[in-house]
Amino acid sequence: MKKKDQILFNCLTIVALTFVVGIMFGVASVEAQNTNNSGGAQGQVPERPINEKRQDALEARCQRNEDRIDDQINKLQKNQQNRINAYKQITNKFDNLVVNLEGQGYDTLALESAVDNFKLQLESFYAEHERLMSQLQNTRNYACGDSEGQFRGELQKAREQLRIAHQKRLELRRCFVDEVRPLILDIREQMQTRLQSPSEQEITEEVN
Repeated sequence: MKKKDQILFNCLTIVALTFVVGIMFGVASVEAQNTNNSGGAQGQVPERPINEKRQDALEARCQRNEDRIDDQINKLQKNQQNRINAYKQITNKFDNLVVNLEGQGYDTLALESAVDNFKLQLESFYAEHERLMSQLQNTRNYACGDSEGQFRGELQKAREQLRIAHQKRLELRRCFVDEVRPLILDIREQMQTRLQSPSEQEITEEVN
């Protein structure tokens, strides 16, 4: 081989080797990058979808709403039972008072009428309170889920029913203060006057 041809052959060989080495390094670099990316992906915790986060937040809020409503129901039930027991004792005392006064000869017609009206007011209060408890339970049923509009609507109804029940309790109190109590005080004054006045028998004995 001539010297000139030998030089050309060597140059082509060097170029070919350089090309091959370059390709090999490129392939190795790509593989290394893929490996690093793969390892990084395995080491990282995949981020949760936004929908799942929203669902968790909704469930947490629903649970808080249910807990608040349950607390309100339990509190109202406890207070209502205490009132029922107290009102039963009051009405029993009214009935016994009327019987005793009748036995002593007092006119109790007005007092009986006032006591009957008090009992009617009491039954009305009980009915409105039961409606309140039912409405709160309906509100609780809508506390979770996708029915945000229904929940707000039922909650507004519960607030309105609470106002009505409270108004009925005020009317019951006014019935006692304005109707029953004055009649009881009037009869008590009559009893005190009778005790202070001389009896018919004493007057007869003095005349004789």
